[in-house]
Amino acid sequence: MDIYLHGFNWPVYAEQIMPAFERWLLDRDGSAILALYAKTRCALEEEYLPKPMQRIRTWIRAKEFVDSLPRGPHSRVEYTRLCSAEQFTSFSDRYLHQYAPQLYQQSPPLRTVWGALIEANCLVQLYAADVEAANEQTTRGDVIALLHDAGLSDMALEVGERATETTVTSDAAPVNAERAEDDASELDPYNEEENKPAGILLGQQINMLRLRGWLATISVRAMALFELLACGRRRMPFGYDANDPYGACYGYLTPAETWQLALALHDAHAYNQAQAEQDYQQFCMEQIVKAFPAARLLDEVMPERTRELLRAVRRAAMQGLGLIVVTD
Repeated sequence: MDIYLHGFNWPVYAEQIMPAFERWLLDRDGSAILALYAKTRCALEEEYLPKPMQRIRTWIRAKEFVDSLPRGPHSRVEYTRLCSAEQFTSFSDRYLHQYAPQLYQQSPPLRTVWGALIEANCLVQLYAADVEAANEQTTRGDVIALLHDAGLSDMALEVGERATETTVTSDAAPVNAERAEDDASELDPYNEEENKPAGILLGQQINMLRLRGWLATISVRAMALFELLACGRRRMPFGYDANDPYGACYGYLTPAETWQLALALHDAHAYNQAQAEQDYQQFCMEQIVKAFPAARLLDEVMPERTRELLRAVRRAAMQGLGLIVVTD
């Protein structure tokens, strides 16, 4: 199971998606939700189901569940709190002795609808595109320098001219915006790489991230906020299911919490990747050989993804975004 970190567009979530859920749960008015859901990858995939299987579409099952919900005075208060991004977030910490708003039973189709809307509207790619462009520019510069050193100045000039032409073409891309929209309408809904925003990989298992121990040495607040983000300490409004590709949102931070995390990590420095990997191999050997009387805990091992976490937190804070973790 891979753990990916994304930017979280909190204004869209708090001002559009959850108010639409509130109207749906309170008044059975699902028009706003349906309009948003129809544009998601999940809905596009299910359009190709054979006619005998149309009955099991996610939207139909979710609507049947919502239509069956009780709507007495106490239930309506519960739905209002559940669908208020701010109120639910204040109750969502599993460590607090407070009752977190929830439905009388979990509904996998409703969770899928929620997750599909998050994927389509709230996941923000933080820096992968910038890094790719920077790497491409660095590689091209290295090639040009090598060609000059080899005495192939003409070929180096040609490579530089091609790079300039590529930049000009990229700058002129908005002229063909209409054509790009036409191409976007033909996207394959089954191509996850094409339709799903790229996230930042933090590790393969929740209990193997080894970031909590490192954060605790820097700031207890930083560790606590990371637990809300990536350790299952924060509840999700409609639950979590690692086996559901649209229900695998594991935790999030609001923009204010992300800013607090960035401040707590202001003076933090990333570990060397090679040293972190070597330290983990040594830890594994210690567990096998038992050479030391007091073996280290897993969270005391140097984590490998500190650089990615620091860059993501700082970039999200500067852009006014929250953060959200999705497992895959």
